[in-house]
Amino acid sequence: MLWITPYDEKIFKGGPSSRRAFLDRIVSNFDFSHPGRINNYNKLLQQRSKVLKENNKDKDWLDAIEDQLSKLAVAICSSRLDILNRISSFLTEKISGLPTVKIDFFESIENSLLENPAIKIEEDLRVKYRESRKLDLIVGGSLHGSHKTELICHNLEKKMPAEMCSSGEQKLLLISIILSCAKALKKSIKVSPIMLLDEIFTHLDGFKKNLLFNELMSLGSQIWITTAETDNFLKKYDNVYYYELKDNPEN
Repeated sequence: MLWITPYDEKIFKGGPSSRRAFLDRIVSNFDFSHPGRINNYNKLLQQRSKVLKENNKDKDWLDAIEDQLSKLAVAICSSRLDILNRISSFLTEKISGLPTVKIDFFESIENSLLENPAIKIEEDLRVKYRESRKLDLIVGGSLHGSHKTELICHNLEKKMPAEMCSSGEQKLLLISIILSCAKALKKSIKVSPIMLLDEIFTHLDGFKKNLLFNELMSLGSQIWITTAETDNFLKKYDNVYYYELKDNPEN
């Protein structure tokens, strides 16, 4: 299941955590074990912080936690890298009215995985965890790991990063990403994903609305669209069930 809400439009100008969460949501559609790995990873991070505060002389316990953390971090980042590779060709596929997109990792474990075997990355992470214990105790959390992954999204047509684009252009970038994910999923599992699109037509003119609607129909997905617009754009299509919510005068 894929979805877009107005909140998702903030990912380009928000902090790295919002972009990671957006990517992990996409990855979870391809890799059903991904959310479990992230939950286990976060629990281990909390456990490590607790041990650092309360029993930091227990080196064997910390070594065991950090060994698991390094393996989970590499597994999480490997899955992110794999799924991004799967959708990359669709991101650069030209769709009329929509921008082409490039997504890169920036100074993250994913970049290291492109150049080094996973087992070496795990070993390097264990060393980093061990060497940063004192500092991690002061600042909390950890300075290293899959929770530090950073994404950079580029509008290839404008030749600029997404955070420098207008709100309308960012909306189109987000739509391009979701459409690319839907196509990659359909290719991967041979089933079109269910799509939930909240205010998908906001910031779009009539021409772009028609282009987007036709592109959505070509996916063959079950699509739920919510909108507060009053132009009733969707009513002109025969293949749309239209429900209008009105105020109850008795309330």
